[in-house]
Amino acid sequence: KRWRSWAQNRVRQYQLPLPVTLTTDTALMDATYITSCVQKAAALRKHDLKLWRGYSERILELKENLMPEQLGYVLWGYGKSSFLDGSFYKGIMPIVKEKLPNFQSHALMSLMWCMKRVKWHDKDVLRMSAQHALASMDALRPSDFIKVANSLAALGLREIGLI
Repeated sequence: KRWRSWAQNRVRQYQLPLPVTLTTDTALMDATYITSCVQKAAALRKHDLKLWRGYSERILELKENLMPEQLGYVLWGYGKSSFLDGSFYKGIMPIVKEKLPNFQSHALMSLMWCMKRVKWHDKDVLRMSAQHALASMDALRPSDFIKVANSLAALGLREIGLI
């Protein structure tokens, strides 16, 4: 019982404070609301395919409006849920590449952790993430840097010229 309580508190470390209803019509959701829904659904371990497909469609519609921090929460949610939808990842990765230089510690960790969990290989994103992690090493939390490095290794990045 003590272990379970500790584990649940760890999941809640990055909880967004916006109260949401997971089954709200996705057409009514803005970028902030959909981000909170994804985070809450993943934290509560909701594995409803219809729910996640609806979220995916709406996120792809709103992808230009998502801030780097919101992308981090979305990617954390998709990694946590292990929702595999190739069209979602193909659609979201161009915006991730565009906004990657602005990713803070949590967003960068979430991106790499998600890619590792769903086994999504994109050499450009891996290389860009590694370069960004090295360039902003002082601004990254040590635990996030370790997860980024671990994910890069697990996904097979073998770039000698990064340093």
